Amino acid sequence: MTIPGFLLWIVRGGAAVYNVLLQFLRPFPWLIVAVGIGLWQTNRRSTAPRRWRRWAWGAYVLLVLDCLPIVAYLSAGTLEWQFERRIARPERTRVIVVLGGGVRWIDDDKHRGRLDDNSLFRIQRAAELCREGPPCPVVISGGVKTRDVVAPATLMAEFLAMSGVDPANIVVEDLSHNTEENARFTAQILRERGWTEGVVLVTAGTHLPRSVALFRREGIDVIPVGCAYRTEESERGVWNFWPRAAAASINQEVLHEVLGMVWLWLRGKL
Repeated sequence: MTIPGFLLWIVRGGAAVYNVLLQFLRPFPWLIVAVGIGLWQTNRRSTAPRRWRRWAWGAYVLLVLDCLPIVAYLSAGTLEWQFERRIARPERTRVIVVLGGGVRWIDDDKHRGRLDDNSLFRIQRAAELCREGPPCPVVISGGVKTRDVVAPATLMAEFLAMSGVDPANIVVEDLSHNTEENARFTAQILRERGWTEGVVLVTAGTHLPRSVALFRREGIDVIPVGCAYRTEESERGVWNFWPRAAAASINQEVLHEVLGMVWLWLRGKL
């Protein structure tokens, strides 16, 4: 082995050891392990009926599964794999619709927040699409219930303008408070302006199924373009089975989307 090859082997080995140490030094997995040990010790000394102990163990198993990256990967995939993942801007793009995410409020300014990661991923993806083809209208949808604060759509429009998009091509819809209203109010804007063909819809990968269904219910046959794909955040190898707080967060996001679709179905909206 040559000296450069030996040094490269040392560097790679050090990186692997560092990754193992990093995984084991995270407190969250050990908290899950501690809960299991505590439950085992409690059951050994408990006089509670066996069925209650089985329920406790069942709840613990669900907790562990909820925190496993492999489960998060599969649950997010059930939503993200429903549509083709588009890397480039669709050829028949005539208008781009971006759904707003959340904001983080600034302590010293109660009227103006900052875009959270979800909103940033979406508007960055929209900016990329704008640069990949001729100029086209961009409709940004997302409001807030309190009218004296700046809406997410307005903040996203400012970001898009700073990214080089002509402000004359940006339309802000800041009245909607949820995905259902995003679809309804945006569809109204699109119909009024005659932008009903080649409508590209940009939102998070896990959010696509619900938002696409609602837009198509409004008569707008959108072209889905996702971003912030959670399946890209999955661990590799054995770490897929090591609990992580991020996995629980992804599963919570998926559950939110599933419950949202169930609620719409129960109300006859889907």
